[in-house]
Amino acid sequence: MIYGIKVHGTINATMQDFLIQKINMCEESKRVKAILLDVNSSGGSASASEMIYNRVREFSVRKPVFTIVTGMATSGAYMIISPSKKIFSIKTAVIGSIGVYSIMPDISGLLEKIGVRIRQERMGKYKNASNPFEAPDEEAEKSQKQIVKGIYEMFLNMVTENRKLEKDQVNIIRESDIFLAERAVEIGLVDRVATFEESVSEIMKTLGEKRRPVFEIPKSPLFYRVLDRFV
Repeated sequence: MIYGIKVHGTINATMQDFLIQKINMCEESKRVKAILLDVNSSGGSASASEMIYNRVREFSVRKPVFTIVTGMATSGAYMIISPSKKIFSIKTAVIGSIGVYSIMPDISGLLEKIGVRIRQERMGKYKNASNPFEAPDEEAEKSQKQIVKGIYEMFLNMVTENRKLEKDQVNIIRESDIFLAERAVEIGLVDRVATFEESVSEIMKTLGEKRRPVFEIPKSPLFYRVLDRFV
């Protein structure tokens, strides 16, 4: 059988736990020939994306992983699917954003205007470098930039290695741009643009599987499931 998993929404710790649990189950099952990911996500947590990516890549050594992009596969979502044996996409899907960003609010100027002072005690030069109540010094900013750059280079190397990209293709994606599916095929991020049904049929044919995959999606937190009843 082909085990389908929907990767929809923000990549966070909840999705990480769900996906890794399902991948472990598929790896142990003799009935499962492959995993098919239905992806519509703009990414999320870098650490959660890496954890899922590592598990997808480990699984792909033993059994194939296929992906169909049905909306978006950008940032961390693309990291996750990059080890796939084949990546399909519908025409209107958006792919890419191979990059990293970090937000550090600075409201020190506002506090100064309204006459508020913040007292703090800290040990360690960079312990409170992300404190929004004071402007970061040059060394703290440099340290933060090095962290972001390190994650970015790791991400870029993952995609380059898994997709076997040429130098000119890497030069295009390294600017963290997003692309429609047909352009994504040209630069090596997607293998084929097709409808969902065409993609499923090709995957089934490749695996010699007659049964269609049944997709599973992680349950939303209780609050949102209750809210859905009234919307």
